[in-house]
Amino acid sequence: MKGLRIGRRRGRGNELPGSPLELALRPGLVDGRWQVPDRFNFTRDVVEPLARDPKRRALTFLSSEGIIEHRSFMEISEGATVWAAALRERKVSSGDRVIVLSGSTVDWLEAVLGTWKMGGVVVPCAPTTTPSQLERLVSSTDAVLVIAERSLEQTIERMGFSPDVHLFDEGTKRNSKDVPADVPSHDSASRDLAFIVSTSGVGGSRKDVAHTHGSIFATRVQTEHWLDAGRGDAVWCTSESTSPLTMWNSVIGPWSRGAEVVLQQGAFDADERLDLLFRLGPSILCQSPAEYRALAEHPKLERFRSPRLRRLVSTGDFLDPEVVAVFEERWGMSIADGYGQAETNIVVANLADGA
Repeated sequence: MKGLRIGRRRGRGNELPGSPLELALRPGLVDGRWQVPDRFNFTRDVVEPLARDPKRRALTFLSSEGIIEHRSFMEISEGATVWAAALRERKVSSGDRVIVLSGSTVDWLEAVLGTWKMGGVVVPCAPTTTPSQLERLVSSTDAVLVIAERSLEQTIERMGFSPDVHLFDEGTKRNSKDVPADVPSHDSASRDLAFIVSTSGVGGSRKDVAHTHGSIFATRVQTEHWLDAGRGDAVWCTSESTSPLTMWNSVIGPWSRGAEVVLQQGAFDADERLDLLFRLGPSILCQSPAEYRALAEHPKLERFRSPRLRRLVSTGDFLDPEVVAVFEERWGMSIADGYGQAETNIVVANLADGA
């Protein structure tokens, strides 16, 4: 990439900050140089340091039943530890691919973090996946285990072969006493694989795209410069659990900058989305162009300008300039467009072009 040098800082006066929290939130890019560490595990190096403050909120979640829940980093970290222990009991080893068949729920998030904690490779899979699609995904990624909501058991049973499966009951509450006392984190290298997403890209053909732990660390750069998220923000990325946008903007990026995230379970509805901007209180909204277009057609759009909302972003498909103009006129806000950068991550591509 033009103008960028990959590697850690060296030399006097360039020492990294020392406290766990400072290390968790340190910048990914300083003076034109990437600061990607040699060893990095997102659960160990970001989530667990944030969890040392028991009152620090990690997310706001709206379930399919319409219940709004808040979770702290401590609660999320405990859930990840439970999953890491469960995966080790299932003989999952570092580097093994684990399919997480679930929507964007707290359970999904904790399963992802637990897989990373013990060194596994996450393969997110939507609950709408057909048996034949699941067969392809298991085969193409060499997955050793499928983690799935119990409600999706029939989908797995209709597959042409029987993979190793771990079913869970969605929304099950746990006590802190259920959390194992000592579950060590895998010391992942930045070049180790972290997750594989299946995406159509802008060309339309499906492909599996793999990302490393170093890529996870580097995501904090686009979160700073494109999402513009930091402490005090709440980021709502509305894409489904299989989208690379969800991994970048609903899990990794905001927490790497000390922000909170918003998760919603359920299909898009324009009236509900506008109402939830007030009820869930995001300060940054990341939607698809189609969702922005639907909101732009709402006859009373100007009434739903949440006072907390300060930034709008969109990526993936082409965003019509006429849609942007509607939000500029009726909300006084523009939309930052990252067309076609869902797979590669946005700021990395722009920096490569010298922007």
